[in-house]
Amino acid sequence: MPTSSRNRFLKDFPAALHEGVGAVFVGAGVSKAAGYPTWAELLKDIGEELGVRSSDIQDLAALAQWHISESGAATGVRNVIRQEIGKDRPVPPTLEVLARLPVRQIWTTNYDRLVERAFAVINRPVDVVSGAADLSLRARPGAARLYKMHGSVDRMDDIVISTDDYELYRSKRGAFLPLLQAHLSSMSVLFIGLSLTDPNVRHVLSLIRESFTEAPPEHFAIVKPPSLADCSSEDEFRARTAQHKHWAKDLRRYGLRTIEVEHYDEIPELMRQVERRVAAMRVFGRERIGVVVRRGAGFVVSTLACLLRLRRHTSLRPQHRRQPAPTLH
Repeated sequence: MPTSSRNRFLKDFPAALHEGVGAVFVGAGVSKAAGYPTWAELLKDIGEELGVRSSDIQDLAALAQWHISESGAATGVRNVIRQEIGKDRPVPPTLEVLARLPVRQIWTTNYDRLVERAFAVINRPVDVVSGAADLSLRARPGAARLYKMHGSVDRMDDIVISTDDYELYRSKRGAFLPLLQAHLSSMSVLFIGLSLTDPNVRHVLSLIRESFTEAPPEHFAIVKPPSLADCSSEDEFRARTAQHKHWAKDLRRYGLRTIEVEHYDEIPELMRQVERRVAAMRVFGRERIGVVVRRGAGFVVSTLACLLRLRRHTSLRPQHRRQPAPTLH
């Protein structure tokens, strides 16, 4: 990854977390690292029923919509999601580190329960907001909030999967939008595992663009370019690589500074570096407070000593009584 982007990220984002203005957006790449299928893999059988290959379709939400229109219901697509995403897979190291960071606001378009389980392992409370109605619930003191803006696998009747769901998002789940836009305008957001082929990404980026048409705040995105192992041929690899480069550059329009990693295994170490820097800031902050307290205590002690000396000196001075005035007869 470019050194400048990496250094900027490791300087600015830990500072944002330390100051309480850092947020994280968890993308599909994090779920893939845990062993969950990509959108194209998830909809492979759905595509075959329609006579198309999901790997050839860029708009996978449209593929889900085609199947719903053909079958007359979303049951088939939902069953695939429940079967594949409902499984508990090992929590990836990236989320283990995330759960330890002083982050209070987490966003995701993923349906799985990886984030919730990462927090549960260390007994850290997290309030899950997966439906618009959940936004009105009062947060528990000290709990982080997880905004599952496209729904959760444990509420299959209320997930975003098709073109209809995206087009009707404002009317059905629009309450998420002002809050997301507020976080994007007032906080530094780290996007982890963004994927060019994830239909949810285009939706989120359009919200950022809609909120900030000229000068969006700076955020960070950890992305992984395609590898030859991900492709069926060298021609596909070259085409996808070129496409990724243009996409990564285009992210600048949304205020996202990209940090590229060759493998998903690199992300946990990046997150651990963030964790170490935040910890160092906290130690430094406590040391500064300690210095101030010690200086303040020293001032109080020296002041009391001065007062005691002054009192002792005053008590030792001879007392001159005033002579009564002579009485006139």
